[in-house]
Amino acid sequence: MKRNTNKEVYKIIDTTKLYKLTSILNITDSTYLKEFNKTYLKFYADGKVGKFHDYDDTNVNSLNPEKATLGVYRYSKGKLTIQTYLQTAQGGGFIKDKLNKNTADFLEFGDEESSWKYVKVDIPKEFLIYKPDW
Repeated sequence: MKRNTNKEVYKIIDTTKLYKLTSILNITDSTYLKEFNKTYLKFYADGKVGKFHDYDDTNVNSLNPEKATLGVYRYSKGKLTIQTYLQTAQGGGFIKDKLNKNTADFLEFGDEESSWKYVKVDIPKEFLIYKPDW
């Protein structure tokens, strides 16, 4: 997937915030997953997104992009899509998620089977020092 070049995306995402995964809905049976790994999305300029699992708001190094799963995002024709890498025991590959709903406080990505809600989280300004190299 090509990285974003459309500046309109910044009306939806905020590159100075984190987005914390707060719920996962199984659309097929309308149930919420009760346990899941802590996950955070960090959007960067130029269409880059990192997925973090060990964010610590007292440790600036916890947002080092080297600790993230790399990804990209694209905003085209009014639709935001993110693509991140998923590693599993069977191998790995890229997964695309489409934005289904957004407000000033959250982003909700999903497909036909599941929906992932990410709530916007403030981070200290001194944590905004990193630029990903992918």
